[in-house]
Amino acid sequence: MVFAPVARPTIAAMTDTREFLDRFWEDEILPSLTDYVAVPNVSVLFDPDWDANGHMEDALQMGKAFMEKHAPNDATLHVGRIPGRTPLLLLDCPGEADGTILMYGHLDKQPEMVGWREGLGPWSPVREGDKLYGRGGADDGYALYCALAALKAVAREGKKRARVVLLVEFSEESGSPDLPAYMETFADVIGSPDLVICLDSGAGNYDQLWSTTSLRGMVGGTLKAEVLTEGVHSGDAGGVVPPPFLILRKLLDPLPEPPPPPTHTPAAPPPLPDPAEAPRPARRSRHRPDHPRGAPRRHPRRAGRAGGGRGGDPGSGHLHPLPLGREHGEAGHSHERTRSEPHLASEPGGDRSGRPAFAGEGR
Repeated sequence: MVFAPVARPTIAAMTDTREFLDRFWEDEILPSLTDYVAVPNVSVLFDPDWDANGHMEDALQMGKAFMEKHAPNDATLHVGRIPGRTPLLLLDCPGEADGTILMYGHLDKQPEMVGWREGLGPWSPVREGDKLYGRGGADDGYALYCALAALKAVAREGKKRARVVLLVEFSEESGSPDLPAYMETFADVIGSPDLVICLDSGAGNYDQLWSTTSLRGMVGGTLKAEVLTEGVHSGDAGGVVPPPFLILRKLLDPLPEPPPPPTHTPAAPPPLPDPAEAPRPARRSRHRPDHPRGAPRRHPRRAGRAGGGRGGDPGSGHLHPLPLGREHGEAGHSHERTRSEPHLASEPGGDRSGRPAFAGEGR
């Protein structure tokens, strides 16, 4: 539903309405609100004997009396009572325009708590300047009085308004356990609201009207995981029976943020290769990378006295192992090696045949 814009009142009308509201607040609201602050009607969670103590009934009668005195003439007041549950006040105010506005508040209170300074207390209302101290005045006793003051201000200006249903519960500080039952009981009276105004939020200052557009929600419940019908020893069932704690973890982990949906379907793993078709490994080359291809190699026993060192390089005496296999020496000669033997590297000299010359080698 779309609400049509309303023409702004003149400055004179706004000043007159402000003066009326200030007078209505001082003369009618503050005396009743002060009496309400003095009632210790803490919520059912903090006072299990609330019904026998009678404080909740005292608060209900105060709110009921104020509604009956200041509600529109054509309004209907419903008092909800369900055995074993806190009561409810529901004021149905017909309107001239289309639509239904549901206004909400509650009259149960938080417990006393500690930290009150000298001269103040939860059930001893004290006014200092323009502030009223005590438990429940702002959370949420003002809601009922604020809603009725707004209705009177609109009626005083002669403006058309939509139907207004004012709902006041008495179990909000305990998580509203009784509200769903009353919402079902009075479903036909409430109807389908087009706008819900919850008069139970904060304000940054007192200079303008503040609006809260969103609040964190709360979900209450009991989650239980059962995996056995009787107890068994962990030595017998450990590893076979699933741990209930892990089951609860699996159920609760996705609640803050559900896992993202899969972006693609995993492909099937590739088939294993056929051993018959596997490529054969390449044969190892007999060529030494550090030796020029085609250069003659000498047997260590034929060059053992080279350079004056013991089987070493002339000047360095380093030994280099040769790989196993057939090694070629002088032309027309070969040596079949069965184990790794040292090879003597020498500085190339050379005679006319192009072969390296080794000190001490005879022809």
